[in-house]
Amino acid sequence: MADGVRQMVRDAGGAERLEDLFLNTHVSNGGDYKETAVFSTADALWKLPRDDRMALWTELGPFPSLRRLRLGGFPCPVDNEEFAFILRGMDGSRVEELFLWGFYEFSDVSLKFLAERGCGHALRILTLAMNNVVTDVGLLALAGAGVGPGLEYLELHG
Repeated sequence: MADGVRQMVRDAGGAERLEDLFLNTHVSNGGDYKETAVFSTADALWKLPRDDRMALWTELGPFPSLRRLRLGGFPCPVDNEEFAFILRGMDGSRVEELFLWGFYEFSDVSLKFLAERGCGHALRILTLAMNNVVTDVGLLALAGAGVGPGLEYLELHG
């Protein structure tokens, strides 16, 4: 559970050097979902109480070098506040990939947060799947931040 996340961060040389944060239980393959190599770590993490996850994010510190973010599970309990806390200190202009799957407490607020952090021009891969409270308002915020012209892969479905 949390030890697997700690090890992932240590292996990257610490939170300040971490470029890939992959904590998704599944990955999309054209609409079909397959378990990831980090399934057990991610699944255990999302089953922890929110306070325990928040303590872990506090312990690990911010991820300023993040380039690729894959979060999700079914369900993934991360809400807008926790999402913003995980990504505090992130330089959004560096983010190339976002895979956000199965968030039932995630909304346009989080997409606006990404836009405010500069997430846009570098983004090449965007997957928003099974995020039932994301609307065109959040997508327009990302588009306003520059998402679109550089996208190579886009997957959206509720």
